[in-house]
Amino acid sequence: RLLDFLGGSFRGGTDVTGALTYCLEKLGTDEMAAADVLLITDGELPNPPVSPLLMDKIKTLREERGMQVHGLLVGKPSSPPLEMLCDQVHTFLVTKYDLASSALDAS
Repeated sequence: RLLDFLGGSFRGGTDVTGALTYCLEKLGTDEMAAADVLLITDGELPNPPVSPLLMDKIKTLREERGMQVHGLLVGKPSSPPLEMLCDQVHTFLVTKYDLASSALDAS
């Protein structure tokens, strides 16, 4: 059911600002001090993906608490805006065709 849901079309990019703001508020508490963030997206993010203020908050939590932001990129081999946000990006449902097409686009 999850794959069916994720395979749907929602007609628009991913606005991660609200989700990250909520996460960072929670991660700023002692109860969640050791937690990390996992963003799951198709990679259709604005560039830059969040405001400079939010990027500064992410940087502060990385430095003060060791927080990491991981991205799970669904169906695409890369997303530069997601790579700006994340310490590491993992891919899911990427085919050899997608990888070959991405290499051609980069050249």
